[in-house]
Amino acid sequence: MLDTLLWLLALLAASFVGVPLSMFLFRRLPSAGSFLVKPLGVLVVGYLAWLLLFTGLFTNGRVYQTAVLFAAIAASAAILILRPELARAVRAQLPQIAVGEAIFAAAFIAFAIFRARNPDIAATEKPMEFALLNGILRSESFPPADPWLSGFSINYYYFGYSIAATFTAITATASAVGFNLALAATFALTFLGMLSLGYDVTGLVGGAVSRAKWAFGALTAILATVGGNLYAVNFFFGERNRNPDFWHGIGWNASRAVQVEDANGLVDYAITEFPAFSFLLGDLHPHVMSLPFSIVSIALAVVWFLTWSRTDGARRDSWLQAVISGWLLGSLYALNAWDFPVFFALTALAGIAALLNPGRPRTARNMLAFASRLAVAVIVGVAAFLPFHLNFDPFAFGLGFVTVRTEIGDFLTVYGLWTLLALAVIFIHLVRRRDSGRLLLVVIGLWIALGLVGGWDRWTLLLCLLIVAGMALAFSRKSQEAGERIIQLLYFAGFGLAAIPELIFVRDFFGPPFQRMNTVFKIYYQAWPVLAVASGPAIYVIFRELAKLENKRRLATEVAFSVVLAAFVFVAMSYSAITGKARIQHQPPRPTLDGLDFVRRQNPEELLAIEWLKSNVPAGSAILEAPGNGYGDSGRISAWSGIPTVIGWRQHQLLWRKSDPEVHYRTFDVDSLYRGGIWDWALSDLQHYGVSHVYVGRLEREIYGPDVDDAFWWMTVAYEIPGHVTIYKVPGT
Repeated sequence: MLDTLLWLLALLAASFVGVPLSMFLFRRLPSAGSFLVKPLGVLVVGYLAWLLLFTGLFTNGRVYQTAVLFAAIAASAAILILRPELARAVRAQLPQIAVGEAIFAAAFIAFAIFRARNPDIAATEKPMEFALLNGILRSESFPPADPWLSGFSINYYYFGYSIAATFTAITATASAVGFNLALAATFALTFLGMLSLGYDVTGLVGGAVSRAKWAFGALTAILATVGGNLYAVNFFFGERNRNPDFWHGIGWNASRAVQVEDANGLVDYAITEFPAFSFLLGDLHPHVMSLPFSIVSIALAVVWFLTWSRTDGARRDSWLQAVISGWLLGSLYALNAWDFPVFFALTALAGIAALLNPGRPRTARNMLAFASRLAVAVIVGVAAFLPFHLNFDPFAFGLGFVTVRTEIGDFLTVYGLWTLLALAVIFIHLVRRRDSGRLLLVVIGLWIALGLVGGWDRWTLLLCLLIVAGMALAFSRKSQEAGERIIQLLYFAGFGLAAIPELIFVRDFFGPPFQRMNTVFKIYYQAWPVLAVASGPAIYVIFRELAKLENKRRLATEVAFSVVLAAFVFVAMSYSAITGKARIQHQPPRPTLDGLDFVRRQNPEELLAIEWLKSNVPAGSAILEAPGNGYGDSGRISAWSGIPTVIGWRQHQLLWRKSDPEVHYRTFDVDSLYRGGIWDWALSDLQHYGVSHVYVGRLEREIYGPDVDDAFWWMTVAYEIPGHVTIYKVPGT
């Protein structure tokens, strides 16, 4: 309870840091950025704490991280004093900022209560994520040490873990608790960000009163963050998916909705995560931690659209807007590298769409001004995170053309709700045209004909392109409100994104049938918030326009659409209700946010040994423990302590290091050391890897046999719990 309160207070302080930035950057939105002060503040504090550790002038720790927070607060206060117009904006928006803080706190506490009934940092990617968090907490300077490859820095998107480490250190929270509270903060920031965008886009639709903005803002947040895909329909109509267990029912299977098989077996395996699944699963992965900031980037795209829709878009403060935009978008590369090109492209698309807005004068001067601001944003985005770029080697191998595509049924399982609303928006546009019925029949006929000629496997691609073309057509209509254009733009971008894995994929460590796996995974995940932001306000627009139909058509159309929409929403919301219950089936004896409580109950000796290691292993030294391929207990000591080991999860290191042979050499050396050999050779290997202590516990005895201790007869026992753990000290260290 105390840890939760301390995190709330630290995050409240971060909100103050974000106030001047949000009030300036998002001043053109109906909310004036009131709900985005917290994610911006968290990003500023995390960025400063991360950046300064590269200078070598500071030592990572609670004192340092707290000093950064207070320095950021002081800088924010100074800006408000020096810029009285910002201070006046803050005073005007103070009630709304307070409401946003209350919504965040409620979401944060609610998720923390849920997580306290399912807190274990075990299974899936959690051990890896915990290893990175602890590795950053233990690193005295940056780049942070890789806890699973001693002597190397982390070669992954670790900025989110750095931000989590900042607030874990400030609050003096145990890392096993900080892990779960960081997840709760990510959920609450995502919920608040989606509410903000739903509120703002609805507010940009003419005639939307305050009640409508709040209602459709809340609806956007709920559908995007709590709602699932439509896989839950299998729970109601398929016996196999009625299994109440998370791993064997709709809980896990909803994240693997795209599967293609032929007579020879599986030919395409893709991950189809969505936010509700991620939060219920509880993995603190980069694509999850970047969500709140991706959402802020969508808000940024809306701002660029509004800025360049104005005739004075190129005024002086647009340079500052470009600088801040570049910094914000640049952070996405260090948070989750896949996000940077996508949301930078969305921001650029928004500006271009504004310049091409029907009815707006197009001049070479405006085009040049926009291009110059965009160039500044790119330069700043790279420069602001240069320390990350200099120490990160991307592990993609290029692009390839797909040979297998998503089946239309699987696609609609993932994006059925968003597709329904997008098609309804296109229908509304066609209704405004006199030849709507004829045109609609032509479009549908053309889609079916292309599907028949091109092959059934292209129906998903054709559907995405149909919606993209429909939104482009709708956007071209003159005399529309900004909110409607933004909805069309977001659908255009979202379904354009979803079409990409039907054409190309990013080559990585995985081969067939997994070659599309990460591309579908990351792009579908990015498209989700884009489409969700459009969909809440779209519902408002759809019902507003349906109300304008003739009486005979109006009632039948409203009822039909309402029934279908209600059915889709029911299925989407059912996912979280069913899966949430499954996730807390196996609760700890008492609610706790300690992610290692299960170890404390099942194997307390290892936790005692880890506490000893954390206090006695010198900074910069490594430990030796049993390696493994991944998704098991291997690498647990380094993961739980943050002390680097020679080699942790092999598969992940092979992915991150582009199959570097070093991974295999280390695995061979560690196996040889545990199996025994000539002691002076062993000592040379241990010194080469910087190992000061050798760990022998339950897993080491399971892998190398009960006599594994005989391999270290020539070492001194530094710590021992008889029958459980023995830690040996390497001579000369």
